[in-house]
Amino acid sequence: MASNKFKVPQLFESFQPHVKILFLRHPAHALSNLRRREAAGLHKLGTGTADAKLRIMEDAYVNQVEYGFDANVTYEELTHAPGRGQPGSPLYEKLRTLGFTVAQVNAMFKFSRSAEEVRWR
Repeated sequence: MASNKFKVPQLFESFQPHVKILFLRHPAHALSNLRRREAAGLHKLGTGTADAKLRIMEDAYVNQVEYGFDANVTYEELTHAPGRGQPGSPLYEKLRTLGFTVAQVNAMFKFSRSAEEVRWR
């Protein structure tokens, strides 16, 4: 989630990831979701307005090379692309190119993402 609380370099310094992947949603989908959250009063769970979060996402995208991201992946590519978890698919091969083992990539695609399985408890 985009946050005005932390800047990308601060997050990298804090977590020291070995691979830095920028995960983004299509801007129209992101705006629609953020507006729904604001209308429902859920924006208070995060930080900043929808417009501020979109600016943060745009900054990360525009400056991804400067920030040191190794790759970017869209939410749609992660959740909806045909064959996304199969060897030979663009996302599978992108993750392998970044140094993830076959076992690690396979585990990533077994991670539950359905609304029923990923509910706040």
